Amino acid sequence: LVEDTQKAMQRINELLKPGGLIISSTACLGERKTFLSSLLFFLIFTLTKIGIVPPMRFLKISELEDLITNGNFQIVKTESLNHSPEEYFIVAKKVLRT
Repeated sequence: LVEDTQKAMQRINELLKPGGLIISSTACLGERKTFLSSLLFFLIFTLTKIGIVPPMRFLKISELEDLITNGNFQIVKTESLNHSPEEYFIVAKKVLRT
């Protein structure tokens, strides 16, 4: 639901102390593996187009990980919580700059 994900990651990085953690549980709707998750993707896409729900980005797990690591974070732990749709749990630590 975040319009500019890179800007949001930059702001999170600014707010966290060195070594601080970001914890995210994100539905990665770009990972469509089953008929049910494909149907959910289509439903959300349609509701977005007609203005019932706000615009959403349908991230894949690799895109989410890239967003976090490119935001100056080191991924500490990941886990798939649900496979339809893919819900991905990430713990990442703010990288210490020297």
